[in-house]
Amino acid sequence: MFAMGTTVNITVLHQDPNRAEHAIYAAFRALKKLEHLFSIYLPDSQVSQFNREGHLDDPHPDFLRILRKSTYWSIQTAGAFDITVQPLWNLYQKVTRTGHVPGDDLIHSTRSSVGWNQLSLSSGGIAWRQNPSSITLNGIAQGYAADRIDAILRHHGMEHAMIDCGEIRPMGLNAHSKRWSVGVRHPRKPETCITSLQHDGRALATSGDYATTFSRDFRHHHLFDPSSGRSPQELASVTVAAPFASDADALSTGLFVLGSQRGLKLLARFKDIDAYMISKNGKVIVTRGFPIAV
Repeated sequence: MFAMGTTVNITVLHQDPNRAEHAIYAAFRALKKLEHLFSIYLPDSQVSQFNREGHLDDPHPDFLRILRKSTYWSIQTAGAFDITVQPLWNLYQKVTRTGHVPGDDLIHSTRSSVGWNQLSLSSGGIAWRQNPSSITLNGIAQGYAADRIDAILRHHGMEHAMIDCGEIRPMGLNAHSKRWSVGVRHPRKPETCITSLQHDGRALATSGDYATTFSRDFRHHHLFDPSSGRSPQELASVTVAAPFASDADALSTGLFVLGSQRGLKLLARFKDIDAYMISKNGKVIVTRGFPIAV
């Protein structure tokens, strides 16, 4: 199934194929509902409604939850993760069609529309405190979807599964009764894995400068530093292992923007979160608890 901007794959292992199939169908139904909340490409989604009107009354509980989790990671990363960077994406997409990249003046003026702390959230509605802008949930929605699918499969009695929503959430064991293994893509060799990971109960998410590029040299891409309006230049990819895929998803972006030194300081505060970072020159920075397969 194609959803959340990627091909979603769910593999379930269970002695009763009918039960497994029923659980997978339930997961895909829920995924479709989430896409109609979170997608910036569907005009009737709640994200699109909010971006168009500048406010949203009575938001869906899932929409409010993902915004609150986004706010949490914006606070933890000192603003490195920020769902209000959509104006920068729009700017780069428009200007690079002409064969150029945005100049300082355009970036500066667009940056004035970016700021996660301008969002006001409550169960009754979502609005801008000032300077109406636009948001994107592309840095957390896939992980959030993986977490929801995990919960649905467990509700249906499934214990062993591989959930791939662009971000990975394994459950239990694979068909060989061993822990699931996952490869980390080499940021400059699309068909090559730079290392493999062994599932240890945590979800996995990767952010890379190769996913959407605005220049062939990978200097300009879809990951923006909200403080500068430009793409960070140290790292090529960041893979995060965390208890929830939504946390891994958001934090892979946040760490990419923070860079390795500031990122390691942040990770030191979380005993159950680890990261595997690859710099543009090929250097690997990995935390001690990262689940590299042996």
